[in-house]
Amino acid sequence: SDADKGIVVVSLKNLLPHDEYWTVKRLPTLADYIYFGPIDHRLVIRHLLEICGSCHQQVINDLLGGSAAFNDLFKGTKVVPAVLLHLCTTVGAMANGKPSIHLLRMFCSLNAAPLPADVLATLERLNNSLHGRVTEVAAI
Repeated sequence: SDADKGIVVVSLKNLLPHDEYWTVKRLPTLADYIYFGPIDHRLVIRHLLEICGSCHQQVINDLLGGSAAFNDLFKGTKVVPAVLLHLCTTVGAMANGKPSIHLLRMFCSLNAAPLPADVLATLERLNNSLHGRVTEVAAI
């Protein structure tokens, strides 16, 4: 690759229990959707963070046998010694007194050692872009 540095990104979207978060259901006999009420998005975020923590334990400790083995995967490569886990789901919410949807997206970093400041800054810019926040593009 012509890139100076890279990062691995893995989507965990297919592992998430979306039906627990999305409280809108369509019954097979009805044309209308049934809204079962809003869910507190903070509970969903907490659950997504628990999933990230579980992945961290499973990959670094259980699968690879520890931090040294994880870091060894990246030696001699242009890849930052981290894996960004992308989580994305939808929750039912209320907006202006009406049922609405809220898209929840986040990156969690799977890394065995603290990351350098320049890498953390780049990851922060990636996270900001995920949320539609304007950042300094020239620094990316």
